[in-house]
Amino acid sequence: MSTEPTSIEGSVTPPTSIDSKNSGVGASIQTKETTPGKRKAPPQRFNANGDILER
Repeated sequence: MSTEPTSIEGSVTPPTSIDSKNSGVGASIQTKETTPGKRKAPPQRFNANGDILER
């Protein structure tokens, strides 16, 4: 049974290093996607004058 955890830990170790890279890349990607997303969201619901389009 100790062999199974070892194989699992071994497989988990590589993803850990990948996750570290993805964390940095994903963080930068999410930041870029989040920034434009939040900027696009207000304009869609609010006009340049600040009027709410829902009204």
